[in-house]
Amino acid sequence: MNKPISNPDHTPPGRGFSVFQTFTKFIAWIQIAVSPLLLGIAAGFIAYYQLPKPYGILLGALLVTGGLAAGIVWANKVARKQGSINFISRVSATPELDDPEMKPQ
Repeated sequence: MNKPISNPDHTPPGRGFSVFQTFTKFIAWIQIAVSPLLLGIAAGFIAYYQLPKPYGILLGALLVTGGLAAGIVWANKVARKQGSINFISRVSATPELDDPEMKPQ
């Protein structure tokens, strides 16, 4: 009996390395990682300008670094669990445009 193989990218068996597929996975991974990074940059910017210089610089750098770390961890978790391309597709989907008869809730 053949065991089902876990394949979050749904690539057909026997297909080799694809540069395009790897590139799109990379771009989707970057999109996922950037959102917490942007939050960290915004929080770091606020901390930098609101606190006295040595503390503001330190806290701002820590917040940006924390946003980057959170983005990397989250992007890797999503990529392993369901695939980064599938995640980005579901997040950016617009079902109201797919079915014009659908009524808003």
